Amino acid sequence: SQLEISSSNFFLKSDGSLNIGAGNITTSTSGDVTMTGTVTATAGEIGGFTIDADEIKSGTTLILDSDSSNGQIKLGAATTIDAGNGIYMDGNGNFRAGNANGYGIRWDTSTLRVSSSEFYFGNATNFISGSGGAISIGADTFDLNATTIIVDSGVNSGKIALGNTPPTSVAYTANSGVYMDGTGDFLVRGDGSNYIKMYSN
Repeated sequence: SQLEISSSNFFLKSDGSLNIGAGNITTSTSGDVTMTGTVTATAGEIGGFTIDADEIKSGTTLILDSDSSNGQIKLGAATTIDAGNGIYMDGNGNFRAGNANGYGIRWDTSTLRVSSSEFYFGNATNFISGSGGAISIGADTFDLNATTIIVDSGVNSGKIALGNTPPTSVAYTANSGVYMDGTGDFLVRGDGSNYIKMYSN
């Protein structure tokens, strides 16, 4: 026997397919559901994802939580910024990718920590890299200013200056210090009576 029910907004065919709301909801005999509109529910499961009032999750390795820390995303075994290996981020601005107590990237809204056995920042010509206890720096020009130490590759074919107020040239006479550059100028100065000076020309 076959049964069909039909109206302007409802159609049940004999093969089991269903059409409701002039096509807004349709079901096929293979189980496909197509709909137009909004789905409202307080709980459920779709394709292995569990949905409840404040979380969408798949097991314990993918959790979207709207109820904690102004929103959280947790992947792997990460449960907080301090616990569990994986990826953690929240709406307060905390972020971690990697091990909870090991290599990774961590930002807790005040301190950035990058930990790795090897690292490389930059491109082929301008970079800072490290591995095996060594650090390499490559640059078209290099300028280090640490108040009492100045290393500058862009001045006088490269210069090094040391002192409480580092000398600016071989002709410097204000304070004690050391100056040398790539043109051959050299100065070691204690005071106006005690110094070694060499001009390149």
